[in-house]
Amino acid sequence: MARPFYTAPSPQVAKDEVAQIGASVGDRSDAAVALLKNLDSFSDRSDQQIRDHRFTRAQIRHALALEYGASDWADLLFLCESMEHDDFEQIANRARFLVQDHAARRDIAARRLRKAIPRFSGRSPDQIFDARITLRDAQRTVALEYGFNSWQALRAFVQSRPPNDSFLNTPGAMPPAVQAIVEAVDAGDVGVVVNLVGENPSLVHARVASDITCGDTLLHRADPRATNGRRMTRGHLEVAQVLIDAGIDIDAMGGCGDSCFTPPVDASAWIGNKRMVKLLLDNGADPNRSYWTMCKPVRTAANHRGRDVFRMLVKAGAGFTLYEPVATGYLTLARQVLDRDPESVNRPEDDTLPLVVAANDPKMTRLLLQRGADPSARDPRGVTPLMAASQGGNKEVIEALLAGGAERDVFFAIGSKDRAAVQRMLETDPDCHKSDFVTPVI
Repeated sequence: MARPFYTAPSPQVAKDEVAQIGASVGDRSDAAVALLKNLDSFSDRSDQQIRDHRFTRAQIRHALALEYGASDWADLLFLCESMEHDDFEQIANRARFLVQDHAARRDIAARRLRKAIPRFSGRSPDQIFDARITLRDAQRTVALEYGFNSWQALRAFVQSRPPNDSFLNTPGAMPPAVQAIVEAVDAGDVGVVVNLVGENPSLVHARVASDITCGDTLLHRADPRATNGRRMTRGHLEVAQVLIDAGIDIDAMGGCGDSCFTPPVDASAWIGNKRMVKLLLDNGADPNRSYWTMCKPVRTAANHRGRDVFRMLVKAGAGFTLYEPVATGYLTLARQVLDRDPESVNRPEDDTLPLVVAANDPKMTRLLLQRGADPSARDPRGVTPLMAASQGGNKEVIEALLAGGAERDVFFAIGSKDRAAVQRMLETDPDCHKSDFVTPVI
């Protein structure tokens, strides 16, 4: 089983594991064998073949990256460094990431360096990327983003905090300049935000107190519904626009609570904030952006009955599978998916089947049945469409499933409160209520 990405170890521990697996030819543990089967070319090899094979370091690194849901070794290292718990190491990682982003010619790196390094003022992105930067340049940039004029001053502040008062995770423990802009963003006070950004344009790039070790972004904080469940005002939308105009990374990872490790558009989709989602998409937010094994914004919208948000994301170019139009009731889009991929009608996604997802939608249920959905199939959790429909109480769906040949099992009888049917089934088969996935009371 793959390891949750949020359990990623330190970079050194990851490197040590690669070395250990590489050195244990012929005597690899079951866990190491399972890990190496992540590689497509070895997924069907026997355990002994994998134990005896000499893998290259690059292959082992790639297998370990896949184990954590990372795309490659560099992405795994980014993940490991993002999970760093020590405040100063987390800040030092920010400087190293900036050097890497500059080498990769990422636009956000040019924006950050242009604000902080005098020799880059007024330079185009290409001019900045063609120039050499040092780690010291990156450190100065990060320091300014936290309101300090030097790396030494930032380090002194971080190291002066008590160990249990981490400023990346403890509200009220952040540097004064960051605390001021966080409070203004939370309040939707666009005037104060404009003044603070005018005094220090780099401030918009600070990562702030959050539920995750690498902190949150101010753009995430601009949606109070996603951050703390409070009402959003016009001021919050204006603040978000100011931050975007000031060059904040619109697709950066952040979030809190149930929307941790997501870009801002996903966090707003999770809470169903249509106005914020529209603003972000209108400003170029990537509708397909996700991190590691987190789902894409369209799946987030579908899982939270965000029909309008899903439609906005699709209009902005988001890709989707059958799951999303089924969950949101879009018959036309569901037909499009089924036309190009007929077998998807019986393919589980997120451990559930399309017919189970459609349990409260008669029209969608009939479409799926017409396209060959199996009305008696069980999803990986052991749930049948009839069980889901009876639990939801939708008589039209139940009738459509029965007309389509759905098997009346004991779980359906229990859900229908049919004591006589339950008694008959138990007398015929005393074990019919036993399941590895569901309890007989739903």
